[in-house]
Amino acid sequence: MKINLRKSAALQLEIMNVMNNIEVSTKRSYADIDYVETDFHDHVSTWKNNLNRKWQLVDTLENIRKATAKANQDSGVSDLLTKERVITQKIKFLTEVLEYRNTRMYTVQEITDKLKKYQEIKSDSVLAFRQEQSVISSLISKEEISVYETEIRKLKKLRQKTNDQILELNVSTLIDLSESDVRFLEKEELI
Repeated sequence: MKINLRKSAALQLEIMNVMNNIEVSTKRSYADIDYVETDFHDHVSTWKNNLNRKWQLVDTLENIRKATAKANQDSGVSDLLTKERVITQKIKFLTEVLEYRNTRMYTVQEITDKLKKYQEIKSDSVLAFRQEQSVISSLISKEEISVYETEIRKLKKLRQKTNDQILELNVSTLIDLSESDVRFLEKEELI
């Protein structure tokens, strides 16, 4: 049976969900003497069967992941995913640089003049507590802001194009499931 990479990802999630919901409890509390023998043997059998089921699920999951990893590498999806993550990091970095873009940028002379003025006010004890004693200035110019905003827009377009390519490959690239994995997944009602 062949499935595409998109279905493979969904199937892997389903398998993990099923595994997480299978209980393998090796502990049981007893209060009624009449049911101990039957209950004990039933629960031993249940946890052993559940462990075996989980084991088969994880083996099937491994087979699917190996086939998916190979297909991702062969089709170029792995490289595109790396490219998308790099683009996302660059957008994040530039967004951080632009965090204070709305803060006024003072010249060095303006900052110096303001600080001198604050020092003069400081000598007057009444006004000293009413005035701000520091100058907050942006360190990025309007021109730089414009350049970085343009770069972010370009990067976002490139990321969208890359994501579209990934989606196309995820739909068009197929992997083979072994007959035994298919039978097991059908038995588990996952396909």
